[in-house]
Amino acid sequence: MSDTTAIDDIRTAVTGLLPGIRQNLEDLVRIESVSADPARAGEVQRSAEAVAELFRAERFDTVEIVSAEGGAPAVIAH
Repeated sequence: MSDTTAIDDIRTAVTGLLPGIRQNLEDLVRIESVSADPARAGEVQRSAEAVAELFRAERFDTVEIVSAEGGAPAVIAH
């Protein structure tokens, strides 16, 4: 395989993936997850759940939503 063929294959793969990636990002950005605003705690949790679901959809073996006492949720995926 030549370098040009490999680059074309990568370009084709990325071009095919971009619409889905963009949609996922647009969906995440629409969630009003401002962690500094206590009134948005539910949205912060919803954002973490949405991110966790994206990892699950990509078949990560382990996906967890964790938080320290009083802290915002964090998504950890392996």
